[in-house]
Amino acid sequence: MTTYQQGISIIIPTEGRTQLTCRLIQRLDTLRREVEFSTEVLVIDSSQGTDRNSIVEACSNFHAEWIEGSSSVRRKRNMGIAKACYSIVLFLDSDCDPHENLLKQHWETINRQDIPNLGGVLGRLEFTGPETLAWSLVKNSSLVQQFNLSAIGCTKWGPTANLSIRRDILDKIGLFDEDFPFKLGGDDLDLTYRLTSSGWILLKCPDALAYHDRSTWSSLKAVLGRALRWGRMEYHLYKKHASLQLTHPLSFFGWLILVSLFSVINVVIMQIWQYLILPMGWIVLSLLLFSLLTSQRKGTLKEKWCVFRNSLLSGIPELVYQFGSTYEFLKHGDLRFFYSRPLLNPDWITGVWAGEAWNTWSNLLAFLINYLAIAYWARFA
Repeated sequence: MTTYQQGISIIIPTEGRTQLTCRLIQRLDTLRREVEFSTEVLVIDSSQGTDRNSIVEACSNFHAEWIEGSSSVRRKRNMGIAKACYSIVLFLDSDCDPHENLLKQHWETINRQDIPNLGGVLGRLEFTGPETLAWSLVKNSSLVQQFNLSAIGCTKWGPTANLSIRRDILDKIGLFDEDFPFKLGGDDLDLTYRLTSSGWILLKCPDALAYHDRSTWSSLKAVLGRALRWGRMEYHLYKKHASLQLTHPLSFFGWLILVSLFSVINVVIMQIWQYLILPMGWIVLSLLLFSLLTSQRKGTLKEKWCVFRNSLLSGIPELVYQFGSTYEFLKHGDLRFFYSRPLLNPDWITGVWAGEAWNTWSNLLAFLINYLAIAYWARFA
């Protein structure tokens, strides 16, 4: 068994993001001088041209090691792990800016002696920077909420934007899975879930804070592309980890498929063309009803309106995510998306079922209202 020197190896995969990456390298150089334990910074970069030259120069000026990497983020992180020589590996995304206590908090928390089998520490992220239209769509969605940590405690998985893991444990559970499709996405959940399912504890530490720049979430293409890719990755995680599989009511796109089939059957058999608009009417009314039902909580009319509006906005990336998941299931001939999904964290199970209840009622009411309206229209038109 390999023995590693005591310290933290900081791994930063990047491509482009030159200004953000150089800022992070410089910031870490300052923070590393303020801690008593040993550290190193490994920047695995696939940038080209002037971007590469700028990052190489920043590494040279601020005591970081530059490593040429492939376009795959998973492979970059694995290359960093292979180069790491210290006992703790800290993964930071290049669009993060660490708080002054981040290194100290990771070090002290992961070395706690009162928690047996402590294998990793999940730090907190706060998003900073200008709020664009794209950010307004995603800020209240599950795509961003997964980064929020409100209190210390154990979790089953976590993103690698701000995550430390003991190096010897990585030797036991394996590295990032490079066989997954796409350049990134889902591999952090897979790795940390393998860690916790092997008996190791992943501890949330809100005091290990990094500020995540919103600029990488600032365009509709970036946000919706990320939602689609993460949705498609849901199938591959579901397939790999049977213990994550959770039976749940009919999914949104499961409803849409059945409503569309019902519409076509009615057009063919009853020769009523108005039923062709049933799927579109159902989509619009279902989303409106879901947002309306979830906004009816205690609060002022203004507060309810904010919840309603935020629910509608966040519904866009959520639907893109679900579309990606449904597409990938259908692509592989797997129909379990109708009644099952990965449960990413048992802590969410109450929220999952609460959300599914509202979703089911919204879908059912939207179908009945649209069906009755079209039937009335067809009869009296």
